[in-house]
Amino acid sequence: MNLFQKNIEKWSETDPKRALMLPYLHFDKPHVLPKVTLDEAKTWFKSLDLKETKALFIYGVGSLTYYKVAKKWLEKGDNRLIFLEDDLTAIHALFHTEIGKELLHENRVSLYYFENIEEIKQITLALRFEFFMKKILVSATKNYEKRKNKTYLELQHRIYNDQSLHNSLLQEY
Repeated sequence: MNLFQKNIEKWSETDPKRALMLPYLHFDKPHVLPKVTLDEAKTWFKSLDLKETKALFIYGVGSLTYYKVAKKWLEKGDNRLIFLEDDLTAIHALFHTEIGKELLHENRVSLYYFENIEEIKQITLALRFEFFMKKILVSATKNYEKRKNKTYLELQHRIYNDQSLHNSLLQEY
């Protein structure tokens, strides 16, 4: 089994339907993971207000340089990193890399694919108890923040709104 197949097998534990489809998808052109320098990622990471944050949602997998700079933060306590991606070609490219394998095997990191903003509700429902009354932060790769700003803002709004709703409903009971 090659690296791509092993990564698909691992991803099938959290998204079996899409993991099964991924090897059979054909793309017009191969996806090239964007080049992000370590300095760019460090600047982005330093700009985040992570004080008391327990979960960092990142829209876009990028070249996973963002993952590399977040690793130290991830190792502190029970912090979690959740990547949200709406481009299967990016996931396909990621699964051909060793860093993709590392991400998939890190217990405190999750990768979720969504086709449309409505699917985010399912993701937040799945995570609602894990982040109950915990501070979360939603960010994006610089590439997605610029290119897909409308989706990023909707995603941010949906996640914060869903968490607020879940927290208030659960506190009531």
